[in-house]
Order: sequence, then C-alpha cells, then structure tokens
Amino acid sequence: MQLKLLAHNLLHRHVEANLPELQAWRTVWVRRAAIRVPGRIIKSGRSRTLRMQPRPVLEPLLQ
Repeated sequence: MQLKLLAHNLLHRHVEANLPELQAWRTVWVRRAAIRVPGRIIKSGRSRTLRMQPRPVLEPLLQ
C-alpha cells in the first residue's frame, strides 16, 4: 500500500513540475498520456534508441 502511495505522489509531483496542463486530469488519464506511450527500442551498433509514435492529440498540451 505504501509503495502505491509513493508512486502516486511521485507521479503528481512530476506532473506539477513538467506537465502543468495535466494537473486537473485524473491519475488514470495522466498515466495514459504521460507514461504508457507505445514505443520500440532499436539497437544499432552499440547504441540504443527509443522510437515513439507521435501523439497528435497531446502535442499541443505537451509543448
């Protein structure tokens, strides 16, 4: 229970600091918008790159 509470508080602090437009959103929607973003890790030689799909619905909010 304490771990869930800590994760919840850390998520809300992250939103306050980096995504103030999402402060009024419920936790479930913030997770969907900010954390659960589909992507692929691509290895090329020694480097790894995270490729993510564009999110046109959220781009105005996140810029």
